[in-house]
Amino acid sequence: PPRGFEEEDGKVWRLNKALYGLVQVPVRYFEAFMSEVRSFWMKDVGFEGCMHIVQRRGKTLILVTYVDDCLLIHDDDGLAEEFKAHIWKRFEYTEEGDGSLAWHLG
Repeated sequence: PPRGFEEEDGKVWRLNKALYGLVQVPVRYFEAFMSEVRSFWMKDVGFEGCMHIVQRRGKTLILVTYVDDCLLIHDDDGLAEEFKAHIWKRFEYTEEGDGSLAWHLG
């Protein structure tokens, strides 16, 4: 039971409504992630908000997001590592595969 409410032993409470905020959690997570991406001076490409680009020192870094997956395309390992370290400060992530893209559609 909620704090301040006492209940007899053996009784349980039935939840009639979802807990507040659970529906918004993915939206808030994505907003926080995009805030970090933009703080790395990345600009949105197009209107969908799933592709972002930054150019520094003549090098290019492109981030493509889809739900909770990201694809990082770059021409400089140093810039990619700098971005990953920036994101790691706030979010944990895992890298899968050998770093090469097996196939793409589009």
